[in-house]
Amino acid sequence: MSTGLRHAPPILKAMVPLIFIVVMMAFTTAGSGNEFTMDLSDPALISMMKVSQFIGALILFVIPAFVLAYMLFEDRVDGLTLKIAPKATIIFLSALLIIAAQPMIGWLSEVNLAIKLPESMSAAEQWMKNSEKTMGELTKAFLSDRTIIGLITNLFIIAFLAAFGEELLFRGVLQKTLIASTRNIHLGVWLAAIVFSAVHMQFYGFLPRMFLGAVLGYVFVWSGSIWIPIIVHFINNGAAVLLSFFTGNPDVEKIGGSTDAATDPIMVGASAVVTVGLLYLIATRSKPRISATTA
Repeated sequence: MSTGLRHAPPILKAMVPLIFIVVMMAFTTAGSGNEFTMDLSDPALISMMKVSQFIGALILFVIPAFVLAYMLFEDRVDGLTLKIAPKATIIFLSALLIIAAQPMIGWLSEVNLAIKLPESMSAAEQWMKNSEKTMGELTKAFLSDRTIIGLITNLFIIAFLAAFGEELLFRGVLQKTLIASTRNIHLGVWLAAIVFSAVHMQFYGFLPRMFLGAVLGYVFVWSGSIWIPIIVHFINNGAAVLLSFFTGNPDVEKIGGSTDAATDPIMVGASAVVTVGLLYLIATRSKPRISATTA
């Protein structure tokens, strides 16, 4: 079966991860959207939820990414490009990129929050608000742990494991198959970014997460190494975990947020200019390894 898929038409290859992701969303969202009733002040419950989060990341992202890559890609040994070491220069520029992009991401969050759904979709809007509130409360409970062990655990689960698993699946597998099936790098990057954002089932964070997904997609295409988007994703999430720990504020969002910089036109404009500039530097200092026919 796997041999046949490796030689299947690109559009069929792209459908396989897409179908898996749709099924995954159906299972993970079943029963969501309801008010959270668990006692999140119970340390034992939080520990159990962290273990559940760890297992869930392995089952939903990490393991499927390796299985799908083995099934779909000609390079069975390293279809995910894990063996391609990233250049130090690209790592540095990418780290600067995600820092410089924060005001822009925050502005997109503000734009997203201002979007009002029509009255006919009030039930759906309420479901989305409940779902986001549930995820927010769970994240806040995780970040409320002020111990060093808690910090290390949060960095591993919220920052590293999320970055590693999601980048393997969405950039390493989905984006590569979408680029090959559409024969258009930009279309493949943005389609993968849209799916990446949609999977999180957080409507009021859709735009900033889609933008982040596109940034991650481009640095993957230009660097040719999956480690670059993993590192950038880790920095984005890890910075929020560290900021929460050192400020004592567990309400820090993983992406963007309502900040003074996000509402300052000069800061947002400067962020956009610097972000584009850094993307240009990354593109010109990299040797693209992912073409519109790679899969």
